[in-house]
Amino acid sequence: MSRLRANQITNENANGSPNFPHGLTVTGIVTASSLNSTSTQIVAGAAVTANSGGVDTVGIVTATSFKDKSGGTFAPNPTTTQGDIIVRGASANERLAIGSAGQALKVNSSANGLEYGTAGNASPIQVIEEFFVPCDGQAVVTDKGSVTVASVTGHVHSTASYADLPGSIITYQPPDGATYVIYTFQYLYTWNHSHNISHHRLYIDGNEVTKARYSLSANTQLEHLVHKSWGFKIGGSTDYTVGRLATWNSALQIKIRIRAYSGSHTGRFHATGYFDGASSQTFHMPQIGIKAIGSLS
Repeated sequence: MSRLRANQITNENANGSPNFPHGLTVTGIVTASSLNSTSTQIVAGAAVTANSGGVDTVGIVTATSFKDKSGGTFAPNPTTTQGDIIVRGASANERLAIGSAGQALKVNSSANGLEYGTAGNASPIQVIEEFFVPCDGQAVVTDKGSVTVASVTGHVHSTASYADLPGSIITYQPPDGATYVIYTFQYLYTWNHSHNISHHRLYIDGNEVTKARYSLSANTQLEHLVHKSWGFKIGGSTDYTVGRLATWNSALQIKIRIRAYSGSHTGRFHATGYFDGASSQTFHMPQIGIKAIGSLS
């Protein structure tokens, strides 16, 4: 093997670079102040290949700047924080900072770029929070904090005086953007006296929704799974008779109160009258739910 030792190699006139018409293979490191990208092929070991189509590297390249094929300079990486992404701006690549927890990447309102925003569509009528759970004392985590439902463990009878229906009480604040809240209470009602008559009133924040009144009755017994729902509108002027609130910016209590027509016309709540072919006061746990409707944007 031949070896060439020299401090400097020039062309034959000592005024330019030498030519290597058959190529040049380097197994070490090449440091160059410039690279003729129109050369047919330059191979530096197995690490770097440079030709008229660009530069391919599988090793490490250290340079003060890079230029694209047309001679333009590549812009430095604009990201600064973990999670940032690079997007195309009006004329150059730009940094899009990472969004907040729970946000999604969306096309902006001008449809010419990307942004982070609330996930979901922008419809003003969509479910933004919902739960429906047994009344076992559990806590439900909502947008405005934890809501604890009542714990119901047995049945009750209506009397001739109004009393809160066990399990029906819930204290709730809807998320921002809500325009409707639907309250639902599901419970089993049956007879205590054969001719049973029970009256019901719905309340919000201590005010009766008078147009939500209803009664359950039967002349010869009754057994019925009741699914009571009422929609509360948020916005406009307050009208408790229909359950409309001008605003709902704090936790408000919703509940149902019951009474019997008289002491000899009472009903039974949260238990059967018959079960499995026999007379039986079998406990049935009620369920309670909330559905908040509005806009996510």
